[in-house]
Amino acid sequence: MRHDERQRIKKHDGCCRGFGRPTDDQNLALGRPAGLPSYVAYSSKAARCARNKIRLMAEYLPSNVLNDRDRPRVLLVATPAAEESTFAWLSERCGTYRRVNALLEVDPSEWDVLVTDQAYATIRTTDWGLDASFWDRVPDHLFIFRTFRPGNGRAGSRFFEFNIEDGMADRNRALRRVDSVPGHQLRRIQALPEAIQDLVKSTLVPSAEARSQQFGIQVDGEHLAPAVLNFRPFLAGPGDIYLAGSYERPGGAAVWLLPDDAKSLENWFDVALVEWHLKDRRKFPSVQTWQSNPDWDTREERLAREELGKLDAAHAEALSRYETQRSVAATTLEAEHAIASSGPKHLLNGQDDDLQDAARIALEQLGFKVEDMDLVWDPRERREDFRIRDTDAPGWVAIADVTGVSKGAPGSKLATILGYIMKYLVADKPEREPSMWVIVNQLFHRDPLTRGDLYRADDIQTLVTHDGIALDTSALYVLSQSIEPGSTRASECRAWLRSARGQITVADAYKWMTSHP
Repeated sequence: MRHDERQRIKKHDGCCRGFGRPTDDQNLALGRPAGLPSYVAYSSKAARCARNKIRLMAEYLPSNVLNDRDRPRVLLVATPAAEESTFAWLSERCGTYRRVNALLEVDPSEWDVLVTDQAYATIRTTDWGLDASFWDRVPDHLFIFRTFRPGNGRAGSRFFEFNIEDGMADRNRALRRVDSVPGHQLRRIQALPEAIQDLVKSTLVPSAEARSQQFGIQVDGEHLAPAVLNFRPFLAGPGDIYLAGSYERPGGAAVWLLPDDAKSLENWFDVALVEWHLKDRRKFPSVQTWQSNPDWDTREERLAREELGKLDAAHAEALSRYETQRSVAATTLEAEHAIASSGPKHLLNGQDDDLQDAARIALEQLGFKVEDMDLVWDPRERREDFRIRDTDAPGWVAIADVTGVSKGAPGSKLATILGYIMKYLVADKPEREPSMWVIVNQLFHRDPLTRGDLYRADDIQTLVTHDGIALDTSALYVLSQSIEPGSTRASECRAWLRSARGQITVADAYKWMTSHP
């Protein structure tokens, strides 16, 4: 959430003091985001402020995220080699998984769990005898599964967490890692869950027995809060160290610390997931515990679970049907796109014979009778491309030529068609003079809506004088694709084109269709 949005929400809080504040669990049970005031207001001003706060908070609810990923969302900060060896099992246990070299490569707010084998807290003694602390702050909402190993003695003192005051790291108020501790005597920790006790016996004890010296965790102060809450060791070793343990974080998350030589780290992670599921079922939704085992459902829970199952089954069936139908539709669209690109869409981007064929077909779809004169004239003496007629207007004929140019429409084309008309008048001696049509695809590399006028004003006047039009092929495309062949609207469109003078652009075509629905 941006700082300015937080400030707006904070301002609303000051007007909502007349509200009883439920717990976060109560809010979530009512379908409201945690931290919102109660809906019971004692003043209209407070009610308005509450509604505004609810609206602001709702903008950031997970349901409004378009691409929310499957949970738990687990981030591994480790080397590729560690991913392949130590954490090869991890990706199978995640809803969403990613490995990075450093936490700075991602937005931590988009993740639920951090798994790492790297230290993020170090104190080194400088040449002047001062302690310099290095600490990558891990956001409090992240659950952490951290493995550790003994150091080389030259990297400085390593820590798992600091209780920082005024930006300074205090050695006496930190959870630190210690190395090279002699001894092998191990002591059991009472009151651990059975699953953890079993793993301690089967994995931690054998690993500790195999070491020449011990390494582990040392609590360097009794006042680690707020950084470290409720530290819980799993196994005590010599020298007042703990070989593994966990603690809670101030944001409600938890940290598990395991030595990297412990066997079956994946089993430790599974047990951690069970505990984390009980802390936050939204982040860890699919973890099975006896508390969530349906065998212990009440009658009402069982009925609700059955209804949920029916809905899930119906959704899966509908989704399967949708995927099948969508695949068919996508295949059909691809085929139709290929047909359109090799046919009608030549009116938008074509030249030469492709453009001429597309124009003829479009005119015929509107109901014109089109005579392809290229099939009549000697190839060595070609004249106009088309003679266009309309059964609704006996005796009417248009001498038409089709041209496609990457630049503007050439004015010389008008003089050429006038020559064709003179030859037609001499040879056929018609009762009425023909119309003059120039069918033009200009600037065909551009968006058809941005191509503008076809001719200058003086050229358009020439067309008007000779009962002619310059017809943009984009306009012809729009008309032929929008009007049902053989319809009354098609007849009206032909009458409009026959009576038009000057030019018809794609904008003119849209305007005519709007006025003739």
